Amino acid sequence: MNLKKNLLYLQLGALFLIVLSGLFGLAYFTVKNVHREEQLMSSHLRDMGISIIRIIEAAAESEQGGYRDSQHLRDFFALIGRQRNYRYLLLITQRGSVVVSNIDSLEGQEVPGDILPVAGDSIATGLSGRFGQGPVFEVHSRLSQRAMAGLRRALPGLDDEQLYLIVGLGTDEFQSARHEDFRRALGTGLVLIILLVATVFFAGVIRRYYKANQSLQQAESFIRNVIESMGHGLIALDAEGRILTINKRACDLLRFTEAEVSGRDFAEVMSHVYCSIDKGEIFAGDWTEKKVRCSVDGRNTHSVSLTTRRILDHEGNMTGTVIVMRDLQEIEELEQRVERSERLAGLGQMAAGIAHEVRNPLGSIKGLAQYFSRKFADEPDEKKYAEAIINETDRLNRVVSELLDFARPHEPDWRECTITAILDHALRLVQADLTARSIRVERSGEEQVPGLQADPDLLAQAFMNLFLNAAEAMEDGGVLTIQCSVAEQGEALIIAVEDNGKGIPQHALGDIFNPFFTLKKSGTGLGLALVHRIVDNHGGSIDVSSVEGRGTRFIIKLPVKA
Repeated sequence: MNLKKNLLYLQLGALFLIVLSGLFGLAYFTVKNVHREEQLMSSHLRDMGISIIRIIEAAAESEQGGYRDSQHLRDFFALIGRQRNYRYLLLITQRGSVVVSNIDSLEGQEVPGDILPVAGDSIATGLSGRFGQGPVFEVHSRLSQRAMAGLRRALPGLDDEQLYLIVGLGTDEFQSARHEDFRRALGTGLVLIILLVATVFFAGVIRRYYKANQSLQQAESFIRNVIESMGHGLIALDAEGRILTINKRACDLLRFTEAEVSGRDFAEVMSHVYCSIDKGEIFAGDWTEKKVRCSVDGRNTHSVSLTTRRILDHEGNMTGTVIVMRDLQEIEELEQRVERSERLAGLGQMAAGIAHEVRNPLGSIKGLAQYFSRKFADEPDEKKYAEAIINETDRLNRVVSELLDFARPHEPDWRECTITAILDHALRLVQADLTARSIRVERSGEEQVPGLQADPDLLAQAFMNLFLNAAEAMEDGGVLTIQCSVAEQGEALIIAVEDNGKGIPQHALGDIFNPFFTLKKSGTGLGLALVHRIVDNHGGSIDVSSVEGRGTRFIIKLPVKA
């Protein structure tokens, strides 16, 4: 934009200089042309005057073809005066008295003004305004002695004083041509002045235009930055519901780019993310709010809040709609976590009461069973029943212990540790189970991740539960894959634990972290709940994905710093 602006100013400046130079050039050449025309006029009229004077002198000097009498001389002057551009022809004395003229009324009068000085037989010229004839070019000539002698023969009674001839020539044609030149020069000058004024005017207009355009661009950029920095999605629609503007947050929510949705119908775009939008509801009132469920991949859905506001012009007509999109997924997850925490808190209180009420009777039952086992050592059936009671009592005691471990708050003992050491410890604890089921372990990425602040014992317990679940899912052997990486911002570690076992049904994925939910015949349903509790206490998150018959993948994200 600045390059175009500077180029335009440069062109206007060049035009201004050209027009200004044209004005000066016009003035200069006009003056020069006028001076040249004056010179040409003077030269032309002088030649005309000298020609007539020479004819008169030649006739006067001729002894045979001279002037017969005064009337003959007057007729000759009158003949010359009738020619074009000849205003008057005067024969005057030294004193300025008119002797003969082509104008009868001038004879005998005194010539007004001075006679131009004539040295010898030379010619004198100049402009005059004698006899009310207007601008007249006069040619003055002092007559020779022979010419004066011939004239005295035609005009008896003349004194012996010096005689002069004055030829008055009209300058109308030259004046007309000069006026025409002046009119043309004036017209050209006016055009140039108009161009000059127009150049200055348009320079000002362009300057104001670029200044206003710059202000508009700054305002547009500011508004665009404000819109892009919003934490919610924002979409502006025209009166027909087509998308005019969309910010980055809205594009992220819809999984589209701005170029892909600009100009498209909003309801059509929303249908691609499995959101059913009624345009009538959006445009029904000045302000509406609606909660919809959207799914980018057609499977996992999340809630989106749509707040719409109509845009009206100064006459109250609707020109468009502004839609604010809020992703409610984080809010829903937070609500679920609060609900889960409340449920777990109640469960913890219940577990503590149950443990105290159950453990003491369990101890008595186990003691009596051991007594009967020893008493009936020689009776196989009775001993077998007594040992079954002992085994079931131990199992019940383990359930109570797990329940107490789950309900009891475990605050992490924060220490500097490495994920490699934590995984090594957890794998050693389950190595026997992995070996018994012929499960191969594949690890990668651990050398590329930094250390972290965590409780290594609690994390080892969490990973041990995941490894045991994976081993139980691969009864006929398989591969346990452990992949470590760093999040894009470098603030968290990502540990993926994957098996190729039987997988988890889709309907159960949302409940596997709930206490006492289990798909195993002999499971307690507290293992994954405890894993979730440990990861959550470390400020991390755990996600699961699974395909039945192909395996399950857990992804744990842990912050590097506590």
